[in-house]
Amino acid sequence: EKALLEYRRQADEKKTHAEKVEKRMARSSIHTEEVSGLDKDKKIISGEEQERKIMGYEEAMHKIKEATGVSDIQEVVQRFLLQGETQKHLEKLKFDNEKSLLRLREEKAKFQAEFENMKYSGEAKLSSGQRILEEMQGKLEENESKLFQ
Repeated sequence: EKALLEYRRQADEKKTHAEKVEKRMARSSIHTEEVSGLDKDKKIISGEEQERKIMGYEEAMHKIKEATGVSDIQEVVQRFLLQGETQKHLEKLKFDNEKSLLRLREEKAKFQAEFENMKYSGEAKLSSGQRILEEMQGKLEENESKLFQ
């Protein structure tokens, strides 16, 4: 049923479009009949050119309407205007996020450097503590051996 309704809608749109073209052609032919001589040939050519332009504009408008999902011209204009505002807002968000990203990268580098400093100083403290522990164990063993002798 949905497909049938869609086909009917498309057929109605094509029928309406064809009626508009026929009306324009009728107006164009009435207008060209009124003109005579060389002016008549010029008017027919310009009338045909105008008709092609009008058809092109109608096709473009039809595509715009399909892409935007609205049928009223004012709504289409409003959507394009809002799209510009949305783009400005998104560009501002992009700028803010890039700024935040840069700040976070700098913080990460700072913390990484701090970590490396702590890691190496911790190893130095550990190795000196290990050395002191070994010395003390040696003295303890020495004292214990003296004590038992």
